[in-house]
Amino acid sequence: MRSIFGLEQPDSGYLCWNGEPTIIQNPRAARDKGIAMVFQEFSLVDEMTVIENLYLYLGPTFNWEHDVLPVQKMLGTKIKPLALVDELSAGEKQQVEIIRSILISPALLILDEPTSILTTEEAKHLMQTLRSLTQNGITILLITHKLEEAIGYSDQITVLRRGKVVSNMLACDTTKEDLAELIIGSNLTRSVNREKKKRWETNDNYLLSCKRLSTKQRSMTNTQLKEVTFSLRAGEILGVGGMAGQGQAELNSVLSSNNIIKFSQIKLFRNVQIFVMPEERDKLGCTPNFSLSENLLITKQEEHSPWINFNSLDQECRNILREFDVRGGKTDSQAKTLSGGNLQKFLVGRALSGNPNVLICNNPTWGVDLKARESIHQMLSDYVKHGASILLISQDVDELLYLADRISVMCQGYLSPVLDRSEITEVLLGSWMSDPQFKVLTS
Repeated sequence: MRSIFGLEQPDSGYLCWNGEPTIIQNPRAARDKGIAMVFQEFSLVDEMTVIENLYLYLGPTFNWEHDVLPVQKMLGTKIKPLALVDELSAGEKQQVEIIRSILISPALLILDEPTSILTTEEAKHLMQTLRSLTQNGITILLITHKLEEAIGYSDQITVLRRGKVVSNMLACDTTKEDLAELIIGSNLTRSVNREKKKRWETNDNYLLSCKRLSTKQRSMTNTQLKEVTFSLRAGEILGVGGMAGQGQAELNSVLSSNNIIKFSQIKLFRNVQIFVMPEERDKLGCTPNFSLSENLLITKQEEHSPWINFNSLDQECRNILREFDVRGGKTDSQAKTLSGGNLQKFLVGRALSGNPNVLICNNPTWGVDLKARESIHQMLSDYVKHGASILLISQDVDELLYLADRISVMCQGYLSPVLDRSEITEVLLGSWMSDPQFKVLTS
């Protein structure tokens, strides 16, 4: 995709555009030909507002009300023009990326995992919108690991594995099972081993609790937390769902080690150590220009010596690369050279290797392939068996229903009642995501 968009030049072979061999030297040349791309890793300028980012990409020839609002209505989004990009959630940034790409009226629109951090309803609406764009003559090239999207909305499917095309087919001629086997090279079965016993019902071993936690409105894009109450017991995974920008980022910020001591409504039990996996891996999860070993070092809290044992650090890094199947990098590789999926696997490995009592995960399987997704799920499930707990913040409803022991939803800064996984359905979650009063309590 980077070659098609002019970010890289192929070492061999050639590209054809409208049936003619062509060389696309840079992204500007790609846009001039009518090619737009929405990257998995955001390319917005955080210090600028939404409308300034659009000016930077499109020039001053567009009008917000005449051009942008109709696209927002089509996508079902409500992004404010003067909102600072740095204060938007990852889901909202994704929506801005899609809006600006559609605004150039491309002939070819490339999207890399566009629904990876959207809720089920947001993803469904986006895919229907993309399908409608094809009726206007726009070709969509969709990169996705979500089999339902590939089969349900595509005309043709091409499967790549380790840089090679392994199959081309019509979407109507394949199944989820066959497609999964082609993608990973073997049969895939969902086999996360979770104990059926509801450990938290009889477990009084609390690790973290929040009681009527509230925050102030700090900016126009910030969502106030309003009397958020929940508790985490040892051995459980508590899931928090919701649409983008409903307070998840604010809750994550409050629970980070830099802010948690400022809130008397939060109680930590015993010597609880919290580790936070941030939402944006390339901005908050790592330092892109540092090596993988150096990125491992910056999260270490237990070392008190002024000396760094680089041999030990490199060995620990190699263990993570091997155990979590991180490909395309070595201990001295810069973090920015890894693909999004491989960087995510590295960050999960770094988090678990620190052995925190409480792990706060933000969309932990964002942009990883099917096999890695299953592996991460199993590792998180195994991790809580030893007495730790996980706060799983995810916009992936399937992930919540599959992995969490108890589930709640954030809407406009409020947290819903926390229910056992067996009491939760997709319909109930969907209703809570749009109702901050959470009037529907049962399915």
